[in-house]
Amino acid sequence: MVRELVEDAVVTPGVTAGFTDSRVFRNQGVVAYGFSGGLTSPSLARTVHGHNERMTLDSFRLSCQMIYEVTRRMCSSE
Repeated sequence: MVRELVEDAVVTPGVTAGFTDSRVFRNQGVVAYGFSGGLTSPSLARTVHGHNERMTLDSFRLSCQMIYEVTRRMCSSE
């Protein structure tokens, strides 16, 4: 699905130092995975959760498209 939106995308696993609300679901026995669709660079990645945290408008738009598409496909009856 990612390559449908960004043809030359490189999809990689990642680890975050924090946590997400998915821990609530996991505590109830639900399998939950994190997903972050967007474009980043080393310089922008260093701003995460810091002063002047930011992302590009293109990355924001792509993230919205990816989340929409994942949700649409998971909720589809097709």
